[in-house]
Amino acid sequence: MAKALGKKDYINGLKTIFSYLGQHRQKIIQLSVMAVLLSLANSLAPFLTGRLFDSIIKPDILVVSGLSINKVWLFLLGWFVLLMISNIFEQIKAFRSDLLGRQLYTEYILKAYNYLLELPLAWHKKKKIGAVINTAQGSAAALEDISSNTISNLVPQFLSIIISTIVTFFISYWLGLVMLSGVAAYCVVLVQTLGPSAMFQRKSRKAWQSAWRTAHDSIDNVYAVKQMAAENYEQQRNKTKLLDRALGSQLKIYRLMNGLRMKQKVIVISTQAVVFFLAIIFIQRGGMSIGELITLNAYSGMLFGPFIILGNHWRSIENGMDYVRRIRESTQNRSRKLRSRKFS
Repeated sequence: MAKALGKKDYINGLKTIFSYLGQHRQKIIQLSVMAVLLSLANSLAPFLTGRLFDSIIKPDILVVSGLSINKVWLFLLGWFVLLMISNIFEQIKAFRSDLLGRQLYTEYILKAYNYLLELPLAWHKKKKIGAVINTAQGSAAALEDISSNTISNLVPQFLSIIISTIVTFFISYWLGLVMLSGVAAYCVVLVQTLGPSAMFQRKSRKAWQSAWRTAHDSIDNVYAVKQMAAENYEQQRNKTKLLDRALGSQLKIYRLMNGLRMKQKVIVISTQAVVFFLAIIFIQRGGMSIGELITLNAYSGMLFGPFIILGNHWRSIENGMDYVRRIRESTQNRSRKLRSRKFS
């Protein structure tokens, strides 16, 4: 049965991730500054868009030193500059995040192979090196994905929702409550889904590891297989392990996550529909403008964004923690000298 991840596994996994990130402190600081600037830009863009539409519907003139300027042009200029800067920073951040992620992947693989060379022959005779390498590569890939995608995408978005929530409640207290209620409902669905998903993922990883081990063994022992004319037997065994067990367990995860995405869309659309319904009433009563409705509609999507990303990337996080746990267990050695030099 697949072993469940415990609190200690998550702590060790986070220590491993941050130990590698800590080696690139300057790059992390630069990415963090960009994340903060992006969060500010993403939060202000919907507000400027709303004010732009309000100034189109109801023109407002600003007089500066005897010069009359329609505010719509100022809002349009501010919107253009803000989006231009935001997109440029986003591309720079994405490029640097990808470079950092690939560097972390390469450093992890290098450290893994060098560490395996230090282990004694007795360890290599007992362990299936194919499974160990597969685990190391999976751990490195998870480290790359978590550092360059999950952390890089989540940090600016979680910062953005703080500002967007404040602006939302400033525009309408009731609509702010509706939007937060929708987010809370999605979080409940997310938690209920991630529990079974984590269990299926552990079983799937175990099935895939067993399938790869069997496939590697059949190729490594190809001379014995040929001598015994056991090609059909080995092929059938590979088919059973790969198609029936490994792929079958993976399909359960896909179905579960597809259900989560369906529920996500229903909750998001329902929340936005309620916001539109109430906003129309407020607009007809003169308590809200069209521009504020546009701003709230954009903020409603922003509020869901980080939690949706977290749900979509949770499998990567769970995989990363489990890979780190398994690579630790696979590289255990009785030698005190090697135990003192932790793999990660």
